[in-house]
Amino acid sequence: MAMSSCQCLENAESFGGVQKDSLVDMLLRYPSTNNPIAYHLAQVNWSIFGTLTWQVDSRSINTATAKTLRMNDFRWLMLNACAILRIKTKRLAFYRKTEWGGGDRAHYNFLIAKDGLPADVTAKTLADTLSRVWRQPSGHRGLCEIEPFDNETHLQGVLYQCKYEFDATSSQFECDEYRSPALSKILQKNSGNVLSP
Repeated sequence: MAMSSCQCLENAESFGGVQKDSLVDMLLRYPSTNNPIAYHLAQVNWSIFGTLTWQVDSRSINTATAKTLRMNDFRWLMLNACAILRIKTKRLAFYRKTEWGGGDRAHYNFLIAKDGLPADVTAKTLADTLSRVWRQPSGHRGLCEIEPFDNETHLQGVLYQCKYEFDATSSQFECDEYRSPALSKILQKNSGNVLSP
């Protein structure tokens, strides 16, 4: 029987192929590089793992304006894909985070949960739709890699999304992470704690 993403890890020996002890051990072994939210995100059944880039500096540099433009582009992507697939956007449970690549250029990594998706929307259909929408000509959007979440590498996928990044002086980059209200509800139910979005 498949576990619901609302089942708590506390009551399970493994989740998404991840042994509970392995998850706790991994997070404790690397506390300075793993965001504590990883423990909670590992309890969610994910549908999508994605990465988005931008072609222009106005969206990929580390400024407040660029941050706002990235958020607007991500919101645009979610709204358009949901409209095509008839998904209620308020039910879309997702986590997204800015990651800083070479040359300190921002890109987004994101996860979309299975909860809230209609039964007829497969992970592949959702991934293909998101990719097609992102690749529409814009002049500023870059590459995307959006694929169904691989449950065989569940823990590695979550840890990759949650890792902290540091610059050459060992200062932590601002990660600009966001949890949708629907995901926050799942995390609250799983943990029994209140997590602000």
